[in-house]
Amino acid sequence: MTLPVSRQLCIARMAADTASLAYFCAALNLMIRKETLQPQLSERRQKIVRERLDEWCAAKGYRDTSLNMITLSRSLNISRYELSRYLSSCLNTTFRPWLAEVRFEAAKKMMLDNPDFGNDIISAECGFSSRTHLYRMFKEKEGC
Repeated sequence: MTLPVSRQLCIARMAADTASLAYFCAALNLMIRKETLQPQLSERRQKIVRERLDEWCAAKGYRDTSLNMITLSRSLNISRYELSRYLSSCLNTTFRPWLAEVRFEAAKKMMLDNPDFGNDIISAECGFSSRTHLYRMFKEKEGC
């Protein structure tokens, strides 16, 4: 007994989808294994990344509103994978929350040092894309 052509096509598609799903799962498992087997940064590399980040913060690199992990890693002369590994393993965070925290701390310091500055100036000087973003951060972190 032969199946109708439409049914045969349907079965063939399901088989192809199953093969694609199996390939996807195998690739995902490989990526997860690579991620968990990657060695942590050596203490020497951790120190280098930490020092470069400290210098970058002191130079107020966080003021750039178009900053992303790639541009930061390039300016620090390290790979983005190394930066990502440092943030996750040493600081237990990822790029965006880390950058938001750096900007938030800079804004708090600027408010204390310059009480006459308005929120527009502070948000712009600390790299926030808008005053509203700064307000949201304060509400979330300080409750005010």
